Formats: sequence, structure tokens, C-alpha cells
Amino acid sequence: MNQSSSVFEVTADNFDTEVLEKSRRVLVVADFWAAWCAPCRVLMPLLQKLAEEYQGKFLLAKIDTDQQQDLAARWGIRSLPTVKLFKNGRVVDEFLGALPESAIRSLLDRHLPRASDAMREAARAAMQNGDRAQALALLHKALAGDPEHLPVKLDLADLLISGGDVNGAEKFLKELPFQQRGDKTVKALLARLEFARTAQSAPPAADLAKLIAANPEDLESRYLFGATLAAAGSYADAMEQFFAIMKHNRRFNDDIGRRSLISVFETLGNDHELVQQYRRKMAPLLY
Repeated sequence: MNQSSSVFEVTADNFDTEVLEKSRRVLVVADFWAAWCAPCRVLMPLLQKLAEEYQGKFLLAKIDTDQQQDLAARWGIRSLPTVKLFKNGRVVDEFLGALPESAIRSLLDRHLPRASDAMREAARAAMQNGDRAQALALLHKALAGDPEHLPVKLDLADLLISGGDVNGAEKFLKELPFQQRGDKTVKALLARLEFARTAQSAPPAADLAKLIAANPEDLESRYLFGATLAAAGSYADAMEQFFAIMKHNRRFNDDIGRRSLISVFETLGNDHELVQQYRRKMAPLLY
């Protein structure tokens, strides 16, 4: 596919077919721009150059917002340039302003098919079949062939945490570039990692439960019990332990109850029902 077929103008009449439908088979980058916008004039040639270089791995749809005001309103465009990445009929990423070429390449590569993706899928299938050793082997092979691909590292860290290899998971997560540590998946894995590390050195969960039953004010046992529950994926029960600590003593272990709840929030994501429930419960204790 050459540049002429990879770069095209889009209007309100053909947006659904040229962007949404085409994004079901190939990544579509929609550049909302205007002729009077100086950063737009910097960004557009760069995007066109990348479209040519990537040889059809993504399509560049140009939308002149002066001419297509309805489209700009439909997609909530409030500043220019705004670039939205479409995949499978929906927005999967976006950025504002004229980013450097290296940042745009990194963004594109995050969403384009790679050879390592097939091995990641095979690793998932292996895990579903209970073959953890095969899944690990596949992910290590994928990482060797594609060492800069963040999702491979995150899949491997996830698998290592689940298998109790805290040190192995930490190796991948702590070596990530600083700019990648803000990724919500990275933050969730780092939170899980800390719970897993705490759980490794804690007494058995049954013993902790007995200690709490005998002394509900044993906040250290509550914290260890909550971390053990969180490491096992029992987030609702873990959050109840952390909330009990927060209610009883905000000063205990540098407000560990609140901090642990926030770590669970990062693990589950802000839209999770439990997160919304516990944010409401926490609110009266914060002020």
C-alpha cells in the first residue's frame, strides 16, 4: 500500500466507512487539524512521512476541522492538533499537540501488530490449559525477539507475580523506563507486586484470621491479612481489612490502611464497582 492510499481526507459523509470500518482491519490515525494552526503544520508532514515509511501498517485520516465542524464536535475536539488512534471501531489512544517523532513512533508501535503478539496469544492459551511452564517459555522467547515491547514485559511480570516469583517480576518492572511507569497496567502490577512481597513473609492467612478474631485492634495482623488476601486476588475482603485499619487509626504505619486501599484501586482501576464503593466509604474519614 503506497502513501496515496494510506493518507486521505475524511469528511462527515465518509468518516464511518473510512475510519471506523477500516479500523476493524488496520490501525487508523485520525488527525484533526486546521490550516491556521501552526503546530498542525508541523505535525502533518511528520505523520505523512511515517505513513509512507510504515507502508500501510496504519492509515492516516486527515480531518480539516474548519470544514468538518460537525465531526470535530462529535469527537469532542477542543484543541488542535488532536490525533486519535482507532482500532476495531473505537478510540484506543490519542494525543494533543505536535509530539516529537520518537514519541509518535512509540505510540504507533504500541498498537501495531508485532511478531511477539502471536507468542503472547499462545502464552495465554497455555495458561488457560494450565501449562504455566510453556507460557513462561513462550513469553521469554517473545521478549528475546522483541525486547522493547512493553506488553511482553507486563505479561511476563503478571505471570511471575501469579506464580509467586516476586523477585523475577520486580526485575522486569523496576527496569522499565521512567516514562512507562505511569502506564496504568504497570502501576497495577507494581501494586500487586508489593502485596505479593508482603504476603510471602506473613504468617498463614488462617493464623492471621485467628489473631484478628482474638484481638480486633491488632492492626499489624489486619494489614498482613489484607495484603495476603489482595495477593490472592480476594480484593473485596482485603479492602475491608484495610478500611478497618483506616477507621481505627489513620496514624498506624504511616496511614497504611489508606495507602493500601489506593494500591487496590490502582490494581482494579477507577471504574471498578468496589473502587467506587470504597471511595465513598473513605470520604468521611479524609476530612
